[in-house]
Amino acid sequence: LEMYLDQVFVFTPKGALITLPRGGMPLDFAYAVHTGVGDSAVGVKVNGELKPMRTQLQNGDVVEIIRGAKREIPVDWRSLTVTGRARSAIRRHIRTSERGEFQKLGRATLEQTLTRAGKALDEVTLKPALETLAVETDDDLFEAIGRGRLSAAKVGETLFPALKGRLKAGPDRKRIADDQARMFVRGGGLTPGVSIHFGHCCTPVPGDRIVGIMEPEVGLTVHTIDCQKLADFADDDSVWQDLQWTPQAEQGAVAAARVRATIKNAPGVLGQVATLIGEAGGNILNLVMSHRQQDFFDVDIDMEVEDAKHATMIMAALRANPSVDTVERARG
Repeated sequence: LEMYLDQVFVFTPKGALITLPRGGMPLDFAYAVHTGVGDSAVGVKVNGELKPMRTQLQNGDVVEIIRGAKREIPVDWRSLTVTGRARSAIRRHIRTSERGEFQKLGRATLEQTLTRAGKALDEVTLKPALETLAVETDDDLFEAIGRGRLSAAKVGETLFPALKGRLKAGPDRKRIADDQARMFVRGGGLTPGVSIHFGHCCTPVPGDRIVGIMEPEVGLTVHTIDCQKLADFADDDSVWQDLQWTPQAEQGAVAAARVRATIKNAPGVLGQVATLIGEAGGNILNLVMSHRQQDFFDVDIDMEVEDAKHATMIMAALRANPSVDTVERARG
């Protein structure tokens, strides 16, 4: 009998026996029946009564999975399973869903880039670009653009060689980066030769009020004045450095600003976001999705902007979209 102590035996409404590890929950049961049942599960009845998905099943329970149309599976549903089969199926479903979203985003970004140059994606076949860029399928190409692994400008120039150089920012638009930090920030007490970095926690851009924090073996890190990381140094005045942007930073430079948005979990929404950012003159550099739930998910977007006012204008455009719940600058 000991061999059965770590198992529970439950039944489908038609009497089929399903064996699960002790502690198994309705989603474990659903995926044990069939992957399609798990992917479409929206609720459960145990012994004829509606129960939460976190319910631990007991020996002899009759379990009925309530199914709906296939939809996005919340990431946190993985915590409602104990079997490897169920967890693997949920991870696979989420990866497939995210891949589709990145494909839509990549296609929208490429179309937007080409439209600004007076070209359209349907004017050409993608096959030459696939061969040149060593990508297998159209969807793989769009996904690579959406994930930031390929730039839309590079793909556009591959599709339309006559556009080479025209899809990139001109030479007068310098990008604010660590390797040229002294060109963009200044301060009365800056030590010659000290290494200067821009904080990834708050991604300062021209127009933001900035301060520097000096740390041993790190150098000077530039933060926005409202970065949450500054609280770690509140008791040590000696590490703080007053900084200002230089005229080079405020005239014609571009910088990466990170915004955090909560958007509706619906088809095509990432494409809408990409289009809005492009129409407002921004350029998506990277995008990372997290905390996917049934109705919403959070996304960090690194976008190239001219200054803080430009970033604010883009965020206002995003807030006006009913599919965007919240959007704000990352502050640590």
